[in-house]
Amino acid sequence: MGWHLSRRGARRTIAFIWIFSLCISLPWALYFKLVPYSLDSRTIQVCTEDWPSERMGTIYFVCANLILLYLLPAALIILCYLGIWYKIERRNIPGAKGLKIELLMQKSKLKVVKMMMVVVVIFLLSWLPLYLIFARIKLTEERSQWEDWLITKMMPLAQW
Repeated sequence: MGWHLSRRGARRTIAFIWIFSLCISLPWALYFKLVPYSLDSRTIQVCTEDWPSERMGTIYFVCANLILLYLLPAALIILCYLGIWYKIERRNIPGAKGLKIELLMQKSKLKVVKMMMVVVVIFLLSWLPLYLIFARIKLTEERSQWEDWLITKMMPLAQW
C-alpha cells in the first residue's frame, strides 16, 4: 500500500510552503529600496539592495537563494525522481508474460525515465544562468567593464 496525504496534511504542507516562501522573501521587502536614478534627461526609480553590511547580503544570497531556492529543490527533484524510477523499475504487471509484452514494458519504462531526466535537466539549465550571474555579482569583489556589460545584456535573458 502506498503513502497517502490526508486533507489535514495537505493543508499543513500548503501552509508550510506559504510561510517558508514569505520568510525567504521577507529580507527583500526589508532591504531593497527604490532609489532615484538619473537617466539622460529624466529620473527613474531603480530597486537596489541596501543591506546593513555587504557580508549580510552575500550570506542571504548564498543561504536563501542559492541553497534553499536552487540547490535544495534540484536535490529534492532528483531524489523524488530516483524514487519514482526505482518503483517503475521494480514494477511488474500481473499476467503480462511473453517477450513482446516484456519489450513493450521496457520501452514504456524507458520513456518515463527519459521524460523525468528531461524535466530535471530543464529545471537545472533554465535556472543555472541566472544563479551564475547572481553568484558572479555577489561573490566577487571586482568585475571588469566587459563583464559588467555582459551581465547587463545577459540578465534579462536569464530572468526570462
